[in-house]
Amino acid sequence: MSKESVLDGVAQTRLASNGSTPNSSGLRYSARYSRRWPNIWLSRLSGRSARLFAVGLLSALAIASPGQAADKIFFKRGSLVRSLPIRSLETFVADGTVDDELAFYFQITGADTAAQESFRQALQQAPPVDPNLVSQVLYSGIGEDLLTQFGELVQSRAGLNGGLALRSALVTASNSPEGLSLLNVLRALPTDMQIDLEAVGELRQTVEGILQTTTDSVATLGQTAGTEAARESPVDYATLPDLTRSGPYGVVRRRITVTRTTRGDLAEGDRTFYVDLYQPQGRQSSLVPVLIFSHGLSAAPEGYRGRLQHLASHGFLVAAPQHLGSDAQY
Repeated sequence: MSKESVLDGVAQTRLASNGSTPNSSGLRYSARYSRRWPNIWLSRLSGRSARLFAVGLLSALAIASPGQAADKIFFKRGSLVRSLPIRSLETFVADGTVDDELAFYFQITGADTAAQESFRQALQQAPPVDPNLVSQVLYSGIGEDLLTQFGELVQSRAGLNGGLALRSALVTASNSPEGLSLLNVLRALPTDMQIDLEAVGELRQTVEGILQTTTDSVATLGQTAGTEAARESPVDYATLPDLTRSGPYGVVRRRITVTRTTRGDLAEGDRTFYVDLYQPQGRQSSLVPVLIFSHGLSAAPEGYRGRLQHLASHGFLVAAPQHLGSDAQY
């Protein structure tokens, strides 16, 4: 079992009965154990970090006994709850057998043979992902926010947020030989979980609305761009500089530090981050076109130094800011 898996678990369900106290995220930890932690450890932690450390340590104690893993997935709609054994899905993936438990769900969803086979393939498909990247993303600020949101859909049997259990399962599955398949994630859940179907339905409507808005926006932008392009003279691209080759300008790279002071309407504190600037040298014009480069998740501006310097050699001032909470340091 990986370190991340041990530090997550599900303190929500195993420790809630031992004098537990709710924390700000809706999870619970044992006050009896928290008093025994050495002050030398807690002195290095504060606020959210201390709470995450407390839940993580107690989760390790909660799942330390062998054989603790999810046996069933429960589906909840209002006051109605029905379960599906994970072994039913394992058998289905192994040889295509549909037992009575799984047949019930295929019947109420109207899944025909083709739909059942598609579901079978989806259960066992494991995308090629780097386990370290999975862990890094899930422990970033953005990852924790996403886990909290999905944890409202996939909860413990006590109805508590299942974000920590989901993270434990995702990290464990990504580190296993079988990979990050849906079935393997279900196997790695440290306790039985329940899915709130009404909340899932609301999320689906929200996502469909966002997708429709995006589609409409793209169509509108396409029409606007086409109208503007029709007004412009044709461009002879053969006369433009070849961007695959280095440009005529020298480049100076420097790093500046920026502190954003929190406005009164924001709850977060001041944020300090760095920005890498690539400045072309020798331009005659006083006006310099500017490019803002945004690095990807779990990356950093310096990781793209060669490409950014290449762009600057063509006369662009390139600014590459650090993204706190989603860069390589988190």
